[in-house]
Parts: sequence; structure tokens; C-alpha cells
Amino acid sequence: RDRWIFDATDDSNITIENLVFNGSVLKIYNTSYLTFKNNEVTGTLGNRPGMDWDPQHFGFFMEAGSHHLFFHDNYFHDNNEVFIGWGVSDSEWIGNVFENNHEPIHLFGSSLNNTYKYNKFEHFSRIAIELQDIHTGAVIENNEFYYEEGDWGMFAISFAAPGTEYASIKNNIIVGGRDWVWG
Repeated sequence: RDRWIFDATDDSNITIENLVFNGSVLKIYNTSYLTFKNNEVTGTLGNRPGMDWDPQHFGFFMEAGSHHLFFHDNYFHDNNEVFIGWGVSDSEWIGNVFENNHEPIHLFGSSLNNTYKYNKFEHFSRIAIELQDIHTGAVIENNEFYYEEGDWGMFAISFAAPGTEYASIKNNIIVGGRDWVWG
């Protein structure tokens, strides 16, 4: 659990499908056209108060320059943080199931034209989709969010992206959660 299972650095045209992973799966840096489909991921450590910050604690660590990453029809369960990334563009999260994860998707920086559709988030304990900084062209549609839980539970979607010019957030189902405002 102290290393990435895959390291996609300066790579392209990669397909990973029909596998089961326990722990940190993939470091993605300056990579394009990666497809991750019909896989199961469990057991990522994440980062919590009191832990040393370590990118290998995330299921997927994506860095600037990565684009056209496709995450389709996967099952992510019993993880802490699953996806964290900076400057990821033209990518898709479609038809995935996220169950019992602390924070499924968290992107920073200038991450343009990403799509999040037909995903199901159950029993997350912080924020299901958190987008910060600039997310022009983001499409967050037709997702289902159920039962935000835990001491850190805040939002189904956090769109703290003041530099964004346009985005589409519509037709999402949100059930459960907290009744307080952050910020």
C-alpha cells in the first residue's frame, strides 16, 4: 500500500478495465486518453487530520496537463478520498457508483470541460463532487446523491469556482445531508 499500482506519467492511449483494486490505484501526470472502465476500487487511505499529507493516500492522483481521462461504469466503495486532481480537462466521470467514500471527487485549478453524469453517490461523509478555482464548461447532470453522513458531511456538490465562465448543474437528485451553510 505504499506505492501506486499504476503510474501513468507522460503516457497516452491506456485502457484499464474489468479489474479489482485495493488501495491507491493510479498516479496520472501529463497523460491523455486514459480509459478506466468496469473496475472496482476499495481501501484507499485518504488524508485525515493528524495524518501526513501523501498523494499516495488517494485512489487517483491527477496532475496538470492530463486530459481526456474517462472513468465509466466503475464501483468505488469503502474509501477515503478517491479522486484528487489539478488542471484536469476534457474528462468524464459517467455511470460510476461511489458507496461509503469520504470524498469521491475533488478537483482544483483550471480544470476545463469536464463531465459528471449518471453517477450515484451513497453514504459519503464530506463532499461528493468538489470543484475549486476555474471549471468553465463543467457539466454536472443526472447524478444521484444519497445520505451525506459523518462529522465532516457538508454538501453533495461544492462549486467554489469563482473564475468559471459557464457550467451546467441540473437534474441531480439529492436526498439527505445537513442543513447548515459553510462559509
